[in-house]
Amino acid sequence: VDAPSGLATMAMLAGIAASCLIVQTQYPSRNDETNTLPMKLTYSRVGMVPVFVACHCSGLHGPAAAIFGGAAATDWLDGYLARRWNQCTPWGAFLDPVADKLMVGTALVAVAAAHPSAVLVTVACMHINREIWVSALREWAATQKSAEATASAAEGERDAQATEPRLVVGDLGKLKAATQFVALQLILTAYVIDDPEQAAMVYYLGVGLLVVSAGFGVASAWQYTKSI
Repeated sequence: VDAPSGLATMAMLAGIAASCLIVQTQYPSRNDETNTLPMKLTYSRVGMVPVFVACHCSGLHGPAAAIFGGAAATDWLDGYLARRWNQCTPWGAFLDPVADKLMVGTALVAVAAAHPSAVLVTVACMHINREIWVSALREWAATQKSAEATASAAEGERDAQATEPRLVVGDLGKLKAATQFVALQLILTAYVIDDPEQAAMVYYLGVGLLVVSAGFGVASAWQYTKSI
């Protein structure tokens, strides 16, 4: 893709993302849950995904790395502000990890396609398949919770939470997320470094850390599986 076409695509996708955010801001939900700064940061992270793709495919590796870094920063900031300002909502709790998965999954595909290798493609597949597996577990757990709550209500029981399946993010899951973001940031940053030796060092450091992150991901997925 040549630079003018890439810039035009980036501008178009950025405009679409901005329009979606404006519509969301102008028409909040009845409880005004989506019209808070933490939620706007989460929505902005979703909007960064197509812009990241446009930059990466256009060869604008510096902006692509910066966008990914900004997404990682807002991932921490929106949760911090929501807790500090007591603006945590069920919708925010749902959308925050979804926004992370959209950006991380896109970045994994992008770096694996840019320089395909057996290790990088395998690790990318491990990360993506792990997210699919854990998401399916969460959906199943939510279904079981709903079924048990209905059964308990029919039997006149007041405590329906004693045996419900739950998936709580553990330390391994947090380590997976942290090392994943750092690894992808290193790989994307390597594309910007002019010195070949330094670029290779940063790149392979990122790949190695991505392998470690995949190990954390598989271990945490096994923990989640055993917990339900």
